[in-house]
Amino acid sequence: MADFSSKEPEDGSISFSSASLLPQSLQTNRLFSSEFFSMARGKMNPNGILAFTLPGSLTYLSPALKDLNGCILGTLKNAYRHVRVIPGEVNLYLASDSDILENLYSNEISKRFEDRKIKASLITRNYIEYRLNERWVKWFQQSMGGRKIQINSDFHPLAVFFNLSYWNSLFSLISPKSLNGTKDPALPYPSRKSF
Repeated sequence: MADFSSKEPEDGSISFSSASLLPQSLQTNRLFSSEFFSMARGKMNPNGILAFTLPGSLTYLSPALKDLNGCILGTLKNAYRHVRVIPGEVNLYLASDSDILENLYSNEISKRFEDRKIKASLITRNYIEYRLNERWVKWFQQSMGGRKIQINSDFHPLAVFFNLSYWNSLFSLISPKSLNGTKDPALPYPSRKSF
């Protein structure tokens, strides 16, 4: 984890990266808090972009997934003038005070890849067009609409609870009634009578 509090980055850019970095503890929650976003904003250059990912879906946003993404989205919008989410199985969040995010289109990104001769097997022109397709953005905004804005902070770590709720929804057992065919939720497995 980088320390942004004591020194200025040389070029004003800030990045942190981890495939599994989520607000799953009070320590990692700090990287998704209003305090961190404000501090990062103060250290970024004028055209800097803060980028990170959160779990997502292109088929269904469960209530737990909406809570987690909505909390972080609200916190970001509270700290930055421009916030953009690129929806997917992993949502890519981009935040900046520059309007550079408003002009982020698939053809521009593809052109930059070609101009810089970047070779990538996953990130192709078709993949970029697919991820930045306006229908996904509209679907995401519609799915997230009507949610109460909740701000995540160091001393009010809502994202930790929303993240735990999301992971619990992924790995908890299906309701006992559907598992054992009875109305008794105390039975975690089928009764002998049902064999």
